[in-house]
Amino acid sequence: MSRLKVKHSNPEGLFDSRVFSQVVTVSGNAKTIYIGGQNAINSEGQLIVRDNLELQTKQVLENIKIALENKSRILGESDYEVFSVLLLLKKIDGKLNIVFEKRAENIKQGGEICFPGGKLDLSDADCSITALRETYEEIGIPNEEINILGQLPPFIAPMGFLIETFVGYTDFEIENANINKDEVEKVFFIPLEYFLNTNPDIYDIVIEIKPYVEKNGEKVVLFPTKDLNLPERYHDKWGGIKNKVYVYHTKYGTLWGITAKLVYEFIKIIKKVKKNA
Repeated sequence: MSRLKVKHSNPEGLFDSRVFSQVVTVSGNAKTIYIGGQNAINSEGQLIVRDNLELQTKQVLENIKIALENKSRILGESDYEVFSVLLLLKKIDGKLNIVFEKRAENIKQGGEICFPGGKLDLSDADCSITALRETYEEIGIPNEEINILGQLPPFIAPMGFLIETFVGYTDFEIENANINKDEVEKVFFIPLEYFLNTNPDIYDIVIEIKPYVEKNGEKVVLFPTKDLNLPERYHDKWGGIKNKVYVYHTKYGTLWGITAKLVYEFIKIIKKVKKNA
C-alpha cells in the first residue's frame, strides 16, 4: 500500500489565510490537489471590484491557475520518507538560545545531539504538526506553548530522506517539562550568539552506492544489476561522491551531521537578514 503524504499550503499569489489552507496536496502513487472554494479575493485579501462580474470571474480563474501550478518543490518528492524537526528558540537572561536534546544511549543514534523531531505520521495534517507532536512526546512542551515562526527550505539528507525544518519560539519553562527519558537523556540550550560567532569545522566523507546489503556475512541483492545486464562497474559498489560534514564543538559534546548542517543554514539566513536590515 502506498504511503500518502498530505501537504497544506497557501501558494504565493493567493491570500495567505491563518484560518484555512488554500491548497491541500495528497501524494502517493498519484497526486491529487484539493483547492479551497475560490472567490474574487486577491493576494492581499481584497475583494475585486464588487459589482463587476467579469473582473471577479477573471480573479477566481487566476486563483485556480495559481493553485494548480503549486508544484512540488523537489522532483520526485513523494518518493522520499519525510522527517520533520523543530529548531526551537527560547530567551534566557534576555538572549536567544537554541534548544537541543541529547538522545538516550539505548536508542538509535543514542548519545547524539539533535533537535526534537521524527517521521511524518499518516495522522499528521502536515509536517509542522509532526514537529510539534514529536516535540511534545520527547521533551514535553505543549503545542500551544510554541509559536511557529517559519520554515527552512527542505533538505535531502545524503542517506536519502527528506527533512522539513520548522523554526519556533517558546517561553515555556522547559526545566518543568516532562522529558521522555526513554528517548531523551537531557535538554540543554546553546546561545544563538555562539553560532553567529563560530564557524563550524567542515570535513569530507565519501558516499558509495551498493546494489546489495550484507546480512550475516552474505550479500542480499536489492538491485539485480547483473541480471539487468548493466555494465560491470555497477555489479559492486560505485559512486564515491564527496559530501560535506559540519561540526560544532560545544560544552555539551560534538554537534555534527544533519543537525549541524541545519544550524549552519539557519545561521546563514539570520546573517543575511541582519546584513540587509
